[in-house]
Amino acid sequence: MDINTKLKQLRKQKGINQEEAADLLGVSLSSYQKYEREKNSVTPSLEVLIKLADFYGVTTDYLLGREPLENPVAGLNITVDNKKFIDIYQELPEYQQQLLVDAMKKLGASAEKGRAIIAEKQKLGTIEDDNTENESAHQDAG
Repeated sequence: MDINTKLKQLRKQKGINQEEAADLLGVSLSSYQKYEREKNSVTPSLEVLIKLADFYGVTTDYLLGREPLENPVAGLNITVDNKKFIDIYQELPEYQQQLLVDAMKKLGASAEKGRAIIAEKQKLGTIEDDNTENESAHQDAG
């Protein structure tokens, strides 16, 4: 199956028309129509190809007609729990996937901020003081 046929099929599965797809992808309608055209179709640039793959939730290899790996996650050396998380994530509707990604970004930023605060306290030597105070209080209580 050619890229133009795959794009048309993926767009129809998403339930949108060419104009909506072009708008959501940030490309002109005429460009998008050329990607789906059966005769004399235009191959998208690498940047657009990546956008298309992300937008439709497929790999660039799939769009280019390369055979997908039997299990593309197998080569990532992930734990069983991570695999379960990925499976659950993939079953979520797109808007819930986006909510989860946004929450994870916020958690990551919060964790990074926490690490920066700890590093600064270590640099100033206040973490050791806090630990010493906690140990003294614990001994006094005992």
